[in-house]
Amino acid sequence: GQLELDAANPYFNKISSEQFKIDRQKLARLMELNKPELAVAFVNELNDHYAASLLLLDIAQTEIRQNHHDNDADILRTFNNLLSRAPAIQQPLVNASFSLLFRLQGQENNAQAAIAPTIADLKSTENDLLFVTDKNAASSAQTQKLGIILQIIKDYHRFSQKEAASEFITVAEEVAANTSVSLLEQAE
Repeated sequence: GQLELDAANPYFNKISSEQFKIDRQKLARLMELNKPELAVAFVNELNDHYAASLLLLDIAQTEIRQNHHDNDADILRTFNNLLSRAPAIQQPLVNASFSLLFRLQGQENNAQAAIAPTIADLKSTENDLLFVTDKNAASSAQTQKLGIILQIIKDYHRFSQKEAASEFITVAEEVAANTSVSLLEQAE
């Protein structure tokens, strides 16, 4: 159940999971019509930065498979734009997508460099306020972080990056080690 790929994504803040599916189909259609520049423009219009980052990965993956590199600079620029505007709770997710982009392009070193600060943030216990979205919830920042890491693992599996996903499983185990058992039960 945990890795149900089509489960509703709890980290979209301006879009429903249903709308995301529709947008993803529109995007696939643009890519079939060989209009990657329109696809990138479409992503640029979206209000949900994390959803946009996942759709941008779809574009990148299609481009890489077809060995097209005309739009690489645009894709990179759009990612930087998303990273600079994403709300705090989405930052690690957008950043994980950005790292995934480099992985898809075979740039392992850039992928590691891009994700290192995010992993440090997720492991840290000093920055918990950044991660608590619901001030009234009993759930702690550590639980929120576990949720984010699980979502990143799902995203990586979606793009067949099992090895990279397993690195996040290790991160999740470390975060879990700093989390009290009762909170873990809530996270389940």
